[in-house]
Amino acid sequence: MAPRRGAPAPRTQVPESENGNPQDREQPEAHQQSTSRNVLQDKVNEQAQELLALKTLLEKEISARQMAEQAAMTNGGPNSSMHGTTIEKPKGQAGEKGFNLMAEMMLEDDKPSYLAILRDVRDLCHAAQLDWTIDYRHQPPKDIGNIFDVAKKRHPYLVRFRHNWATSEIIKQFLRNRRKHTARKSRSVSESSGGANASSPGPSRAAVGGRGRHAQSSRSNNSRTPVS
Repeated sequence: MAPRRGAPAPRTQVPESENGNPQDREQPEAHQQSTSRNVLQDKVNEQAQELLALKTLLEKEISARQMAEQAAMTNGGPNSSMHGTTIEKPKGQAGEKGFNLMAEMMLEDDKPSYLAILRDVRDLCHAAQLDWTIDYRHQPPKDIGNIFDVAKKRHPYLVRFRHNWATSEIIKQFLRNRRKHTARKSRSVSESSGGANASSPGPSRAAVGGRGRHAQSSRSNNSRTPVS
């Protein structure tokens, strides 16, 4: 039977889900996504602030380093250190006329420090077992370098001397003194042996003369003995 004209069309009912209105179901998901975006944005902002702080700190360090380098250049060239102006090596070698090592190291007013440096460098020479019978120039470079490094760690004042010349002079003195001491000792032993041989007892002149007279008397007696 056809519907009558003018009658309202039947209303189509949309089935409701178990959670009710679909729009109501989408709202929590949208809120969750918005919250996640906010959290990520907060992390990004936090990292940006950390990077900015690190950049600022790095710039300060670079600026401080540049100022220190500039001060070093002003005070004594590129090899100057935090311990003072670099000290250049004078002409000659320690022990020669006009070359006083303590004075050249600027430690005349601090003799205890000077003696402590001497003692430690000599101990390092013993520890490295340097061959004192050969010249400094022929010593193993590795052993000399190790002595330089350890000496500077024990006495940072030694950093001031360009190319470690002060420590080098102390090592040279040590080797020379060992050779001189051994030479003196050898001469002393030789002289003692020679003196002992020279002072050993021998026949006296009287004894020699007595034996001579006895031999002459015997020959005289024999000459008077008749031949049978």
